[in-house]
Amino acid sequence: DYDEWKTGHRRSGSYAAVANWMEKMAMTVFLLFSGVLLDWSGFDPALGGNQSEHTTLIWRIAFSAVPATAYAVALYCLNKYPLTDEKMTEIRADLDARNKRAKTLT
Repeated sequence: DYDEWKTGHRRSGSYAAVANWMEKMAMTVFLLFSGVLLDWSGFDPALGGNQSEHTTLIWRIAFSAVPATAYAVALYCLNKYPLTDEKMTEIRADLDARNKRAKTLT
């Protein structure tokens, strides 16, 4: 709605496409990272579930620190996001008024 309010064009499809691409890129990076982490941590497939303490520690840190860092960055970005509920309500009302005027002109 904000983009339509600013530009007059509805481009939600483009935003959805970019979000989908970013999701796929994140998954690709994660898969690449997990392979590197397996190698770096000393994971030995022959040991199965009996990995060394060092390997287990590296994986515990990776599976807790990486998501925690990503969440912290996301929360920081969300805190900087300028749109509040009140602003979004105002934008929606303005867009509804524009659409109503456009329909009466046609």
